[in-house]
Parts: sequence; C-alpha cells; structure tokens
Amino acid sequence: MRLEAGVGRRARPARSARRDVADRDDAGRRARAGGGRVPRWRSGQPARASAAAGIQQEEAGADHYPPCARAAVLAGVGADRGQADAGRNRGKKAGVAPPGFGERFVGFGPPIASPVLGVPLQIGPVGLETNLLLAPIAGWSDLAWRLTCRELGGVGLACTDLLSPHGLAAGSGKSLDLARTCDEDSPLCMQLYGSDAGLLADAARWCADHGAEVVDINMGCPVDKVTKKDGGSKLMCDVPGAVRIAEAVRAALPDKIPLTCKMRLGWDEQAYLAGCACDLAVRLAGVGVAAVTVHGRTTEQAFKGRCRLEGIRRVVEAVGEATGAYTGKTGGGMPVIGNGDITRPGDAAAMIGATGCAGVMIGRGAFEMPWLFRTAWAAQ
Repeated sequence: MRLEAGVGRRARPARSARRDVADRDDAGRRARAGGGRVPRWRSGQPARASAAAGIQQEEAGADHYPPCARAAVLAGVGADRGQADAGRNRGKKAGVAPPGFGERFVGFGPPIASPVLGVPLQIGPVGLETNLLLAPIAGWSDLAWRLTCRELGGVGLACTDLLSPHGLAAGSGKSLDLARTCDEDSPLCMQLYGSDAGLLADAARWCADHGAEVVDINMGCPVDKVTKKDGGSKLMCDVPGAVRIAEAVRAALPDKIPLTCKMRLGWDEQAYLAGCACDLAVRLAGVGVAAVTVHGRTTEQAFKGRCRLEGIRRVVEAVGEATGAYTGKTGGGMPVIGNGDITRPGDAAAMIGATGCAGVMIGRGAFEMPWLFRTAWAAQ
C-alpha cells in the first residue's frame, strides 16, 4: 500500500531560507544589545558558534580573536585565492609568542619555554624556527589552510598538497593551484609524488623556480590511487629504485634547496619487521637526502590502529648509527621527523621523548585544532 507523505499529521508550513537567515541575524543583534546573552533557537539547540564567538570577541576587545577552525578570512585569504596581504604581520614579539604568530593572537597561552618543542630544526642548509611541521594532506593543504596554521603560530615548515609531476609539466590548473604560494607562506616545502625519476627531477626544478625552499618526495601515501601507479608507499617495495629516484631528484636541485622524503614503516608487517624503513632511510641519507619523515604505520594499516612509536625509534637509531647523531647543525647527522596520531598538545612532546626524533609533523590532528602547533609548543 502506498502512503501519502504527511498523512495523519498536520503539515508543517514551509519556511524560506532567507527568513531563517533574517531570524538568526535579528537574534544575534538582540543578544549583543542585551548584554551578551546567547539566544537559543526554536529547536532548543544552542546558538551557532559563530555568534558566540562574535560576542566573546566584542567583550574581550577588538584585538582579541578566538581560535577558529579552517577560516581563510583569518589567514588573509579571500576571493583573491591567496594573493599577498600587505597588512599581515608574522609575529614580531619574540619570546611572547611562537614564530609566525600574528600580533592579533598574542595573549593566547603562556610564554613559550620548552626543552624539546619549538626549538630550531636544521634541514640541510635551511634553518627552521621550530621543529613542528604541517603535513602534506591530499585535499587540505592548500594556501589558505597553510596560512591559517601559520597565523595561529608555531609552524616551522608547511607542506603543499601532493603535486603531480605530470600536472606541473602540463600546466594543469589544479596542480598550479595546489602549488600556489605567497610571501607569507614561508618556509615552504613542495611535495611531489610519482615513480618516474626523470619526471620527478623535472618537477623538482619547477618547484625550485616557483617558491619551494624544501622539496619532498612522497614515499608514504597508502591511497590506492597513488600506489597503483607505483607512487607513494609503493616505492618502499623497491628500496634500490626509491634511492635512485631520490638521487636523480637531488642532482636536479640547487644546493640551497634540500631534499626530504616522507615514508612509512613499510608496506606490511613483514616489511616492518625486516627493517625496511630503517634500510631506506639510511640509504637515502647516503645519496644526499637532508631529512626523512616517518609515519608510524605500515601501508596495510593505512590510518587504522595505533602509531608505532617504537618503529619510529628504530629508524632514528639506525640513521644515528649511520650518519651520526643529529646535532641541529649542518652536517651534524640527518634529522628524523616523527608523524602520526598527534591530536593533543602533549602528544608531540611524548613522541619526541619516546622516539628521540628531531621534530614532529602534524597532519589530521590540526583539522580539529589548527592552533595545535602553538599549544603543543607551550604544553611542557
């Protein structure tokens, strides 16, 4: 039997979207005029967070901006899609706020003092102000996102989205948009993915000519779309081949631009137990790679299960034995950067303490807390 929609109950009159918006605007104005009381809507749910944030901002003063989610407007990025904003200020109050910390955010959190986080990190000839790095994340790491995290403070290096050598060579609009940068987006790492050494070398030259201060080869992406074309973590299945690719890319770059690689613990459990990541990291150091980032899972795990800190530590120890301990100076050993499950301020310090890594790369954890770099630096 077919039932007619709405039979048995009174039909609810339709409301226009324009009327809903007008009601919310009126309620917000009434709240501000009434001393800051946040209204509740007819559904009984709390007012939108944006209204509450606006009230808090007015109460705290014009120079106070509450932490926000992915808001390009706070990063100075609007319809111009990332053109430089002359009014930006990358934090002149050293000692009060992290490097890159916009003046309008000064006052959030205590003064910075940490024995392990927020210390400078040396990647080849490039010196970073902090050892906290923003990870390359497919679909997220555009210019607006990078500038947002930088503005909130504590980011030593930010990476682009995964860049296709084919797309860069063809002048693809999508690839060029992912590589878009500006003066405030510095220091910047451009990450390439693929398996053709010649194409990757050409793409690295393009990156060097278009604002990259560091170039990274993706050897850790577990996504089928990438691995089925022998890129990403599939490169770890052929360690000699991966090393040849790194050697070709290193030769294509000028000395002032270091090459780094991001990897996992191996393709599967067997590769992990065999020390695949340790072997690859040591060989990469031998062909001039300046730093490696290790995600503490295998490709088979993808993003499931826990991040294996003991696996990252094994890589740190293997690289230390081969190149000497990292000293924070050029030529003082290759730094290993840890990555995985950094979702709370204390996680970064815990990873450094458990693994001995020289720095921490934060990815998905910044989605919920774009200010995680600053709070991680301060939570000691």
